[in-house]
Formats: sequence, C-alpha cells, structure tokens
Amino acid sequence: MPRGLSQKQRTALALLAVSDRPLDATGELLPMLGDKPNESTRRSLIRALRTMEDRGLVSLSRHPSPRGGWGVVLASIRGTGYREWLTAAELTRARSQISLDG
Repeated sequence: MPRGLSQKQRTALALLAVSDRPLDATGELLPMLGDKPNESTRRSLIRALRTMEDRGLVSLSRHPSPRGGWGVVLASIRGTGYREWLTAAELTRARSQISLDG
C-alpha cells in the first residue's frame, strides 16, 4: 500500500502545480518552502522530489553547471495525478505564494 506525502512534499507539489514553468529545486523551490539553503536541506528536498518522481507526480531534469559543481535540478509537475493528493486550499495557498514571490 503506498504511503502518503509529507507536508513538505504536499507544499512542494502544490507550488509546482500552480507554477507556469519548471522551478529550480534549490534556487527557487527551497526558499519558497521556508528552508535555509544548506547541504542538508538541499539533499532532503531532492530526495523528496525523487520520491514524488517515482510516483509519477513530478519530473526532474538535471542541467550541469558550466563552471562545475552541482548544477541545477529543475522540477515540474507531471500530468494531473497531483489532484488526488492536494486539496483546493493547498493549491490556493500555493497560488498566493507564487504571486507574492514572482
């Protein structure tokens, strides 16, 4: 039986669902989630996104940095399967957060 999503995963999924473009996981999504950007939070977010990718909810693509280093991981919503995981209130909160940040 599949397990549910954590609150952080639900919030990230909602933000990706209302975004009109893929989001940089550590440069954009991590601050929107209210986490301080450090190695631990970056790894935790990437792990959470990979779990959602395995479930078919999001797509991840890695773009190497021209200067070396970690590069950029872009996350985007995949299809409409996210609707069964999120409430209307979560999507409304995400829309207001995206409009405030962007």
